[in-house]
Amino acid sequence: MSTSLDIHGREVIGIVHSHPGGIWANSLSRLVSERFGAAARFRTSMGAGLDLDELMVYLEARDKIRVTGDMVFPGGRPARAH
Repeated sequence: MSTSLDIHGREVIGIVHSHPGGIWANSLSRLVSERFGAAARFRTSMGAGLDLDELMVYLEARDKIRVTGDMVFPGGRPARAH
């Protein structure tokens, strides 16, 4: 369920892109939790109400991020500005 409190996925993309050499997935999860709260839900242009794991799958499928093992890297496509 979408709420007005859903955070846009580009916020997470921005965190990942601020670590061009990659960020540990658990560090990303901690940063997201600190910034947006442990119960944060996310939205994208394609849907809303995603948890962080669902968002990561969505972003990786669209080449916004790359997940290799326990590391998350910036992907090849920049986030779209709306």
